[in-house]
Amino acid sequence: MQQNRQINPRFDSKALRFIAIDAGTHGAICECSLINGKITLYKLNGLTPSELLPVLDTALGDLDTLDCVIIEQPPYFMGTAIPSARIAVLFESFGIIVGYLMAKKVHVVRVTPKAWQKRLNDTLGTRGKMNHAKWKKILTDYAKSRYGETDGLIGQTADSVLIAEWWVNEGIFNK
Repeated sequence: MQQNRQINPRFDSKALRFIAIDAGTHGAICECSLINGKITLYKLNGLTPSELLPVLDTALGDLDTLDCVIIEQPPYFMGTAIPSARIAVLFESFGIIVGYLMAKKVHVVRVTPKAWQKRLNDTLGTRGKMNHAKWKKILTDYAKSRYGETDGLIGQTADSVLIAEWWVNEGIFNK
């Protein structure tokens, strides 16, 4: 992987934007403009459906300019270290978001954490047996080293930016 590659698409898209979503309990949305390269981040803080939909409406904006939405699909087995209540909130949020996007007739691309993080293994190492918090810090530090000038880039929003980076560098070619 090239260290200096930013979110600058290598393809000729007919749409003007795409969105990457980390649907976690404390997830985020990353909106990427293909016109000016601007990245806009939105936090998702365990929002209820009535709170989540206005955030999605704002992020989606004009659907005629939206190419697709890439969303992190939760793994089916998360181990025993994560409380079941937190897993339930994650899957509920994921389901609400995917259902909402499908109702809006938005092209949805699902990507697992393993798939989007695989490309980072050569640079960051593999998660292996390190705990969740340590791995998240490594991902956040990496995102900040590449997109540090982005407003709102913190631990909570880093995954959505890295999912967007995965889409530009690998995902779009498998569309």
